[in-house]
Amino acid sequence: RILPTDLPVVLDIAGKGPLEADVVAAAAADPRIRFHGFVTADAKHALFSQADVFVLPSLWYENAPVVIVEAAAYGLGIIASRIGAIPEFVEHERTGLLFEPGSAEDLARTITRLAGEPSLMSRFRSESSGVANRFTVEAMADAYEAAYAAAAAERKGDR
Repeated sequence: RILPTDLPVVLDIAGKGPLEADVVAAAAADPRIRFHGFVTADAKHALFSQADVFVLPSLWYENAPVVIVEAAAYGLGIIASRIGAIPEFVEHERTGLLFEPGSAEDLARTITRLAGEPSLMSRFRSESSGVANRFTVEAMADAYEAAYAAAAAERKGDR
C-alpha cells in the first residue's frame, strides 16, 4: 500500500493483462480499489461518467492513446505516464499530470497531490475539452491531409 490509508479516493480499474492477478489481490486488500476486468462500451461509458480523473499508468511507448481522448471527451482530468507520445496529449500542469512510468511511488504522489488540490482538478477538467477537440477524427484527418499535401508539394519541387 503506497497511497495513504486516509486518502479519500476510489480507484476503478478496468482492463485485462498480465498484472490482473496482482490487481485482484490489491482490490481484495483495499476496499478503495474496485477491479472491473474487461469492460464493454456501455460499462466504460458508465465508469467515465462517474469518474473525476482518468489514470493511464502505461509502460508502453504509446503513439496515439485514444483512451486519453475518450477520457477528455468526458471532461476528465488526466494522470498519465511520461512515456512515448502521451506528453503530446497530456500537457503537464495544464491538462493533467504526468508521472514516471513504472514508479508506483510517483503515481501515488501524483494521485495524492491531485486529491488534495481541488482547484487543480477543476482546471484540468475545464481544459480537457481542448484535448478532445484537438484529436477529433476530423482534426486528425485534416492533419494527415496537410502532411500528404506538403509531402506531395515537396516531391513535386524535386523534379
